[in-house]
Amino acid sequence: MKKAVLLSWLLIFSTSLCAQNLDQRLSIVFRNQSLSEVLTQLIDQKDIPLVFNNTAIPSKTIDNSFRNYKLAAILDYLLLDTPLNYQIKEGAIIIESTQQALRKKHFITGTVIAKNSGEHLVGATVYLPALATGTYTNEYGQFSLELPEGDWQLYFSHIGHAEKMQEISLQQDTAFIFPLEDNLTFDPITLWDTSNVLDRIPSDWHLEKIDLRSQESLPRFGGEMDLFQTMHLLPGVQTGADGIGGIYVRGGNTGHNLITVDGVPVYNSSHAAGFLSVFNPDVIKTAKFLKGAYPARYEGRLSSVLDIRTRDGNYNQLSGSTHLGLLSARALLEGPLFQQQERKSSFLIASRWSIVDQFLEPRIRSYKESQGENGSSTYDFYDFNAKLNYHFSSRSKLYLSFYRGKDAFNNFGQLEERFRLVDPNTNQLFGFRSNQEYDEYVNWGNDIFSLRWNKELHPQLFTNTTLTYSSLQVNFGYHTQDSLLGFTPERLLQYELLAGLYQSSIRNIAMKVDFDWYAGLNHYVRFGARSGFLDFRPGILQYNATTLENIGGGTQSNRNIDGWEMAFYAENSQQLLPKLSINYGIHLSGFFVDQRSYWLFQPRFSFNYQVQNGVSMFGSIRKTSQYLHLLTSSTIGLPTDMWVPSTGKIHPEEAIQYAVGTELRLERKWSLEIEGYYKEMDNLLNLSEGISFVDDWETNITNGSGTAYGVDFKLEKYGDQTSGWISYSYAFANRNFERINSGETFPFKYDRRHDLKLAIIHQLNEKWSLSSNFLFGSGLAYSLPSQSISFQLPGSDIPISVIDFGSKNQYRLPYFHRLDLGVNYQFTKWKLRHHLYVGLTNVYNRSNPLYYRLRSSVRPQNGNLTEFRQFVGVQSLPLLPSINISSKF
Repeated sequence: MKKAVLLSWLLIFSTSLCAQNLDQRLSIVFRNQSLSEVLTQLIDQKDIPLVFNNTAIPSKTIDNSFRNYKLAAILDYLLLDTPLNYQIKEGAIIIESTQQALRKKHFITGTVIAKNSGEHLVGATVYLPALATGTYTNEYGQFSLELPEGDWQLYFSHIGHAEKMQEISLQQDTAFIFPLEDNLTFDPITLWDTSNVLDRIPSDWHLEKIDLRSQESLPRFGGEMDLFQTMHLLPGVQTGADGIGGIYVRGGNTGHNLITVDGVPVYNSSHAAGFLSVFNPDVIKTAKFLKGAYPARYEGRLSSVLDIRTRDGNYNQLSGSTHLGLLSARALLEGPLFQQQERKSSFLIASRWSIVDQFLEPRIRSYKESQGENGSSTYDFYDFNAKLNYHFSSRSKLYLSFYRGKDAFNNFGQLEERFRLVDPNTNQLFGFRSNQEYDEYVNWGNDIFSLRWNKELHPQLFTNTTLTYSSLQVNFGYHTQDSLLGFTPERLLQYELLAGLYQSSIRNIAMKVDFDWYAGLNHYVRFGARSGFLDFRPGILQYNATTLENIGGGTQSNRNIDGWEMAFYAENSQQLLPKLSINYGIHLSGFFVDQRSYWLFQPRFSFNYQVQNGVSMFGSIRKTSQYLHLLTSSTIGLPTDMWVPSTGKIHPEEAIQYAVGTELRLERKWSLEIEGYYKEMDNLLNLSEGISFVDDWETNITNGSGTAYGVDFKLEKYGDQTSGWISYSYAFANRNFERINSGETFPFKYDRRHDLKLAIIHQLNEKWSLSSNFLFGSGLAYSLPSQSISFQLPGSDIPISVIDFGSKNQYRLPYFHRLDLGVNYQFTKWKLRHHLYVGLTNVYNRSNPLYYRLRSSVRPQNGNLTEFRQFVGVQSLPLLPSINISSKF
């Protein structure tokens, strides 16, 4: 009996010791070893009492490292997806090779939200240290994981929010909501070491997640926080002097960028010729920018994707904000409509309107008065956003969003002069009155609407059904009157009236269905379909010309065109090997117009290979196409640029891009990314030289091709105190059109060899921060007249002069460079949070010419008046102070 009791006590004691072994923490590295070798290494190096039959161990390669992990977590990882389990028996850890040993698996379906507002966080990281893997939340803050039952630790992180660890005991399919606290830090690196893991988690690799918090601190033009100003600081993104002219990515046109708001395309994305975007920064939740590898779900453009998601509104409490700067004022109000268990809803209303006219109009009026003219110029714009969300349950949600924006420019004036002349024959004095009047205007506006239904069909499968509407309307009008009235006797000697109205529009109504399928750990599948109707009104010109001799007028109209577009896509992201992850997919689209159909097959492929800790390689091949073409007639990106579709004679534009690069992470606070690319473009569309937007576009266009290649560099620094980045691009971009430059290849306007940008934010303390931008780049390519050639047609006595511009874009503007500085001060007063920004744009008043114009002047020379002509640069921005004050409650 004593021996039996002693044996039982020893058995219980040894079992207790073994159970404690499961809780002991180990640090160990396995490098491309078999599972059998790994288990043996645990016995030899760590004295772990493992018992197993070597012949029953399945073939599995382990390549991972563990730092201060529990033994139980290490064993869970090693035996995952094998017919093995472990249990404590007689003082040892027994690894059993029986099918019954497999633990049941269950789903964790979760939504990551901001605790203060209830906003769903897009792209939040979900990390499992025990398995050295994880996932990201989708566009609705959702994720899904299938794990064996048991106890798990999940770690959550998102830029601008504090990291969080959540312990979960998984016994059945479970749905959770994970709230994250707000955090003022700019540091996106989590407290746990995931540097060699996150790059392998299937996602949209090497996208630019535009940090909206750093955008608030960086120097701003006019004090305006704006998405485009931050995008201009990224490598591979070109723009005109001081941001004028829009966005050009890797040799593409402005019309080659797909810009969407909540999945709805935007056809005009800028105010004031590109100085500001139409996106109110107060309503943006996330902004993803892709210029290299972008997945199959994105369609319709050759160069890049800017995917903007708007905020839902505060689900917890009523809140708002106001902003006042030199260019505009903004206001926002948001809050819950009602709360009832899972049924809840929120609203968001935001508006932005221009106040620049309060300063601009009086100064222009005063200037015109100094020139003897009565008149002025005005410019206004506004944006309005509204959003309403309703949660039927945690698995079914409805989102309704609306945007309207409009710009209006008007330039008018009247000049009256009175003078007298003496008839040399009769010495009679005659009186005259000359009257000149002009009035010209241009206005344009976007309307965007979307209704989305998000539904969880299964713990692994989510669907989004969306109805969308997007439109752009452009109006341009002018009216000029010129008369000469004689007195004594009173008679009308000369009269001329010119008037015109130009209109153009595009409308798009579509419906799409998207599916997100979390097929397993490190395996994410997306697929869906889209169908839409497009209505083009590419230009109507009503005009009137009246003189003393005749009266003329009429209407010139391009034909209206309707098209129907369909698209299907499927993409798969998965981790094939411990160090290799891939994304591959197809996008099939069709366009029906003019009793003709186009079908385009667009394959996409990208990979990410983890060479070693902190060093990865990536590459991509993508084919893209677009059925829409943007015809540009101005040099500074005015909205009179016209969207036109492919027709029975005009083929879609196509491009293929190859890219390869590497990323190095240095000391968890630095990262260096280098990416080289080569892109070929075909069926590019351009107006023939000398043609304006009022001409018949279908008979005045030319087709061509283009190439773009180069290398992009980005060195980024993370940190609570000092953060920022340096980007540099070395690039080439060329064009070839049959009816431009005599069919010879010429440099694209934005063929800028060097482009260097620097952005730095230094946080002095919780209240004060300093920031600076520095930009340096090669000048844009442009053409200037080289000579004038006169000749006479056979059978005509009238000489004809033709201006010879020489080779297309053979000249270069001077190097562009500019320094901006900003100071931010945050404080609390009257229970409100305030943010004061003061800055300087173009600190050393660099004269960066926007373009050149021909100036004529008359000066005496050798006793005669002689006309002199010279080209002078038109500067965009001088030294400009900025201020902005905002308040939030």
